[in-house]
Amino acid sequence: MTPSPSDTPTNEQQDSTAPSLGKAIHLGMVWNFIGFIGSQASGFVIFILLAMKLPPEIFGVVALAAVAADIISMDGRFACMDAVMQADDFSKKTLNTSFLAFFLVALPFSIGMVLLGIFVGKIEGYELVGEFLPIFGLMVLAVPWLAIMDAIIMRNLGFKQMTQRSILGTIAGGIVGIAVVFSPYMIWALVAQRLVTLAVVILFEFRYTRWFPGRDVDWSATIPFLKRFFPLLAISSLNQAAPRITMVVFGARYDTATVGLLRAANRIGDTLQGPLVSPMMGLWFPLMTKVRGDRAGEANIYTNIIWTASLLSLPAFAGLALISQDVATVLLPESYSGVGPILRAIAIISLPIPLAWFNAIAMTALDMNKTSLTYTIVTVTITVGVLLAIPDVTPATAIIVMSVPSWFIAIYGNILIHRRIGLDHAHHYFGMAPAILATLAMVGVVSMLYMLGSDWPAIVRLTSSASAGALVYAGWLYIFHRNWLMERVSLIRGRA
Repeated sequence: MTPSPSDTPTNEQQDSTAPSLGKAIHLGMVWNFIGFIGSQASGFVIFILLAMKLPPEIFGVVALAAVAADIISMDGRFACMDAVMQADDFSKKTLNTSFLAFFLVALPFSIGMVLLGIFVGKIEGYELVGEFLPIFGLMVLAVPWLAIMDAIIMRNLGFKQMTQRSILGTIAGGIVGIAVVFSPYMIWALVAQRLVTLAVVILFEFRYTRWFPGRDVDWSATIPFLKRFFPLLAISSLNQAAPRITMVVFGARYDTATVGLLRAANRIGDTLQGPLVSPMMGLWFPLMTKVRGDRAGEANIYTNIIWTASLLSLPAFAGLALISQDVATVLLPESYSGVGPILRAIAIISLPIPLAWFNAIAMTALDMNKTSLTYTIVTVTITVGVLLAIPDVTPATAIIVMSVPSWFIAIYGNILIHRRIGLDHAHHYFGMAPAILATLAMVGVVSMLYMLGSDWPAIVRLTSSASAGALVYAGWLYIFHRNWLMERVSLIRGRA
């Protein structure tokens, strides 16, 4: 049932009904799994269908055109949502003010993308990028409205509504994209898909929140909002800067086809990462807001999220690194045969997820905005510097080499967080040991199975390796680390 504005809970009601850590993780996991089935899985099927008609170059062109737009449509959107949640004031005037402040940031950005499209369109080989850029630039003007509605929904961990809108948007956009790809306008299929997805998501969130920007604005409050917004935007944008700069560098160093292969590999990696990592990402701000100032509570949330992430992500990406070529062979057409090595590299750099990927968001959730910004700037600067300094190597090698320095920086980021919440370093890292040991056992068994089955068909080797790996991983944990495993399972089930 759609609530009316008068039905929206007050701050006190929201706090009293807020779920516990276990319930929150459980809700996040359940609804993100449903989202995986309905959105990620269907989105991946749609991607495969589009890839059968579109060459890698088209995916590369869209990826390059979307680099600038995503700074607002993704980073700005989440920064605005987090800034609103940090203020914890959901009055109409405050929400209108936040919308206006963000819109004033998005407007010149949109104009800049339109002008950039005119310039890029004159460069030989990048004419299509120039045609797509203005469209993506105009799309960002709807993002401030969407960001405010996101904050209203996530005020009390609205994973269900966020999942529903993602499923509807993905399916609707996919249907339109597939329809266009079989028409004379096939090169516009991916653009049409993005447009329809955005429209459906906005309509769904408006139907749920009933929120529309109004004229009741406190101009004096725009500055405090922007003081929260810009550091969060900088942190989010810098966290995504390395992948985006990689897209641009790959486009200049290699070609749009290689960018398309990288985009396809990222799409597979994202499909795996979504249900495993996204629930954890969405918990930091809502939960840390509830226990801010309680160091024991902060430490409890931090360790449980990281340990649970290690349980889920380590075996998934270690396994993907081993079977990446078979995954690419089974899922993609022959024209995408170069995806395998790139997918393996992406899986390898995803292994340190529990160590590295949560540092920046954990710092900001703990109100360490300046530390988070400095940490992110250092990480991105070194990573991009290494990428630019690497001589001509294969794309897969470049991806791995550029990421190695960030792994060591991540350890320092862990230490800063541990000091802030009074957490013992050895205790925290020891808590990830069961997942690491079980993953090593799984890698050993799957590697031997791969050598024995070198002559098997790819689909047989893929399914047998994935099944054996899951069995070994779960079996090792159950036999040697049962208590640790049961604690993680109880937490995911919401019983902790």
